[in-house]
Amino acid sequence: MSSHRPTMPCDAVIVRQDRPVGAMLLPIVDSESFVEEFNRTYASIGLRISVTGQVFTQREFST
Repeated sequence: MSSHRPTMPCDAVIVRQDRPVGAMLLPIVDSESFVEEFNRTYASIGLRISVTGQVFTQREFST
């Protein structure tokens, strides 16, 4: 089911065995620790998050 967030550029890409498998928006708060925990938790099945660049906040899109 899709989110009710407004459409915006993705913050990161989920990668499996060096191939992108999905885009995602990162949490606005503690996004760095979320990425670290995700990568540590899912490394055993070959998944990791690759951050695309600037992580956008909701505030940046409301102006």
